[in-house]
Amino acid sequence: MASRKDILKVVGKTIAGVIVKEGGPHPASQCFLIFTDNSVCELYSDESEIIPSFTYDRGAFAADWVRPYMDDAMKIKIDLVDMSLMDKNPS
Repeated sequence: MASRKDILKVVGKTIAGVIVKEGGPHPASQCFLIFTDNSVCELYSDESEIIPSFTYDRGAFAADWVRPYMDDAMKIKIDLVDMSLMDKNPS
């Protein structure tokens, strides 16, 4: 489970997109919040509890990292990312 300190790192960030994946046994569903600085907050659930997980400094466009992530088990249900908002020079 993410700590309060981790969660506070996303407060005030601008969301550029959302990708939702479903279909796996573990996790059953995932929601990725993609921020304009190319960081990602993943919210996932196996049952009833929603668990946040954070990824920082992907070194690439975050959406391009999320789309193939776990694609052997999970299928994209929603993919809404405004690439014009993304940092064009990710670290």
